[in-house]
Amino acid sequence: MGRIGRRAITGICFAACIFAACFLSGCADKASEPVVSPWEGWDGELYSADFSQGVPNDWNGKATENVSESGTDGRLVLEQSGASASKYAVYQIRKGVSYENFRLEMQVSVRFAESAAGWFGVLYHLRENGNKTSGYGVAVTGDETAGHRVLEESKKIREITSCEIDFSDGVHRIALEVWEGSAAFFLDGVQIAVFDCALASDILEKTYLDGELAIAFGNCKAELYDVRIKGVIAESENNLSVNRKAASMGVYEKNVNIAVVSRWNGADAGELAQTKAASVLVTMNADGQITDSAGNEMGTLQEIHAALKNKAYPIVRVTDKQSARKLLSALRRECCIGDVAVLSSAYDVLEYVTLRNTDIRGVYDISTQKIASADTLWGYVSQANRVRANTLVLGTTQAKKEYVDYIQARFKSAWVVASKDSFETDKAIACGASGVITDDEGLVLRRLKAFSEAGGRLGSAFNVAHRGNSYETYENSLPAFVQAYESGATHIELDIQITKDGKLAVMHDPTLNRTTDGTGTISAMTQAQISRYKITKDSAGRVRGAGVKIPFLEDVYAEFADKDCILAVEIKSGDERIARELARLTQEYDMESKVVIISFYNGSLAGANQLREMREYLPSVAVADLQTPDFTDTAKAFTVLNRNCAAADFGSDGNVDAGTVQTFTARGFALWVWTVNGSGAIAEAWARGMKGVTTDSVKEGAKPGVFLQMKEGVLRVGENGATSSEELLGFLQMRSLNGSVSSVRNGKIFSQAERSKETEVICYAENGTGQTVFGVFTVKK
Repeated sequence: MGRIGRRAITGICFAACIFAACFLSGCADKASEPVVSPWEGWDGELYSADFSQGVPNDWNGKATENVSESGTDGRLVLEQSGASASKYAVYQIRKGVSYENFRLEMQVSVRFAESAAGWFGVLYHLRENGNKTSGYGVAVTGDETAGHRVLEESKKIREITSCEIDFSDGVHRIALEVWEGSAAFFLDGVQIAVFDCALASDILEKTYLDGELAIAFGNCKAELYDVRIKGVIAESENNLSVNRKAASMGVYEKNVNIAVVSRWNGADAGELAQTKAASVLVTMNADGQITDSAGNEMGTLQEIHAALKNKAYPIVRVTDKQSARKLLSALRRECCIGDVAVLSSAYDVLEYVTLRNTDIRGVYDISTQKIASADTLWGYVSQANRVRANTLVLGTTQAKKEYVDYIQARFKSAWVVASKDSFETDKAIACGASGVITDDEGLVLRRLKAFSEAGGRLGSAFNVAHRGNSYETYENSLPAFVQAYESGATHIELDIQITKDGKLAVMHDPTLNRTTDGTGTISAMTQAQISRYKITKDSAGRVRGAGVKIPFLEDVYAEFADKDCILAVEIKSGDERIARELARLTQEYDMESKVVIISFYNGSLAGANQLREMREYLPSVAVADLQTPDFTDTAKAFTVLNRNCAAADFGSDGNVDAGTVQTFTARGFALWVWTVNGSGAIAEAWARGMKGVTTDSVKEGAKPGVFLQMKEGVLRVGENGATSSEELLGFLQMRSLNGSVSSVRNGKIFSQAERSKETEVICYAENGTGQTVFGVFTVKK
């Protein structure tokens, strides 16, 4: 029955109504020479199959035909006859358990039938979609001709080769190692194939970074022994996907969630995998080669991406349209776009890339621009929105809390360039930025550890009033909005529906029934009809009194035109007229710098993709996606956000934990959360790294001290000011979002730097919730 001789490792693509699997492989040039595994340090055993009763209970045979099963003496014997596109066998190992980084080991004896082509393969990153299964794999075939025939018929497979290996009858050791998107196949300790999983995206139209494991075979008899799984990152049986865990590397996570971005200055691309940064900033030159900060060529983008192994993410700087064109070409050919960002200080160059490839993240570098005040930042924030950039980069001299807060209040992330000076690095961290770009990642990590040991909570703290002060007055009413602002809300969240005559009514529900003294569907009523009624009920539907008028969006704009507050306008309908009217009113009332747009309508719900529509009609204003994604598929989540150029504003359902914050922070996304109530829960959300918290407890959210300041006249010292850094501690004050100020008794000096005419001091103090707040001050000599 067996046929002794040389067999082939090859690439095969099967497509059937039930099963579609893609087997990809390449060959080592010298398959006869042992190759040491490039991925060392595998943790303990995750799984060992038990064949004492035949097929294990946690295995699942899928789409099998003409299959026999038996098992004795610790081995599993499986046989399938009649191999074709519709006749095969697939056994999922540990059905329902997903892996990313792992080593699958087994001993196997395979005998191929003489009468027809046979094959035995290992599938990984297996996914089910309806009645189809897809994934990647490597197979040993018993008939090289059949394998080549399938290759030639599959138009989508390019540059995939096969090679002959000695797979004689007998027991052989097979191992498959997958590490951060790269895969290697070993036979009897010899590396036979190694490739980047991203190459399969042309076939599957998606790159899977995690998934289930399986064996698949046809027209052969296979005897399996000692099947084991080892791994660094294990199964995603809870809601923390392996992608999120891997992506959290490079984000300092103990009390402070800040992405460390290494401005790479080493020409050896092999060292990239050793970086502890969240992202690595490199440059693409006019020849399409990646260079370090000194201009040394390091290789192609694909090689850099593979070297990083998803431990960190490439940020590619482009300086002109020639290098931009090379980047676009490389992204089409080589890489998983979701893990690459483009950075430029040239607005037109960044626009050239991001408008042609909406899957890529944009980073707008304004570090060399002159900024006179926080208000002058609006022009750059507006430009960042237009060129689809979620992140802005500030220079060392621009590392001021008021600048960072201005940017991050508008759903952007602010990163700061840190010099190699320890105190300047401290300033870059203390200003509350979401990321630090550095030439010395070791220095930044050491300083972040010092901030963490001081108990620091770094970053912005925005208090978003959910439908206004809805706990104490009528939701979505002008009194509720004004009260929320006066209570210390930095943002007011409000909902809009569109009327029959195209006006924007401020109302959460599509009908008047729950909160007003009227009834009817808003979209079927005119503005005049709706204005006959008042809001008379609270959020629970109980009548509170005579009531107040139902506001329209222009009423809110008129009220808040001169107030220092951001309006988070939620589009509650898929009606395609809303985006156009919302854009018109926002421009008419000159509210672009004071508005952000939020919606669940991101393209996955019926009706218009309102996030995309707003980008078309009002590209200067930021949008945020309210849909909480499936965090077991972060690649999909980032694709949706990138294509809509949206910030992330997710529901507080237990998924938005520290790991989630790290995953998004690493990629330059500011993370916001809804709806969190109670001062303790709000403070905890801020501590995890949320930029903004939407809450019904607006007054509670405004109480914790979030700013460290000096008594008037001390910051720039006058006659009554401090004359030493120690004396400065006596002038410290803690300010809350509601404007209340209290003296600080436990203030300390974190670090300081002596200048010729002044001393710069970073002070910190506990804010009453167990968190430490930092401030940067100056004492003139």
